[in-house]
Amino acid sequence: MSDTINAVCYEHAIINVIAKIRTFKLLRKEENRTMQEKKWLSMKEVCDYLHISRDTVMNWINKESMPAHKKGRLWRFDINEVDEWMKNQ
Repeated sequence: MSDTINAVCYEHAIINVIAKIRTFKLLRKEENRTMQEKKWLSMKEVCDYLHISRDTVMNWINKESMPAHKKGRLWRFDINEVDEWMKNQ
């Protein structure tokens, strides 16, 4: 009997995890679509979009010629330029 209960609990846990993964994937997909609709991204947004750290972005700007525009102390990234640059790397 306890094996049956454990199996049922395990099955419910797996179903819950799968549901959370699907929800996460849908949220990420929507987030990426929103990012692509927006032409200019901030440093934080480009880090989130590419799933990389600020240090990596700065290294890519300085060493890999990543397209970026600096106005004062603020960095801005044209999403289309970034996507094209990533495809060609």
